[in-house]
Amino acid sequence: MAGDAGFTMIETPRLVLRRFDAADLDAFVAYRADADVARFQSWEAGYGRAEGEEFIEWVTSVHPDTPGE
Repeated sequence: MAGDAGFTMIETPRLVLRRFDAADLDAFVAYRADADVARFQSWEAGYGRAEGEEFIEWVTSVHPDTPGE
């Protein structure tokens, strides 16, 4: 992963923050495709696997604190 050698994970008893990885694809696509979620977000329901793969490929290539991202 580009430029993130120092970031692995932040974990508390109630929360885990970590980078996306390929194992998150199915859950991420299901979340983005859910019409009940989409109606409160800036995207349309019907998000597909190809879009999820592209997103995970992109997000794993940038440092987690890239401004505006």
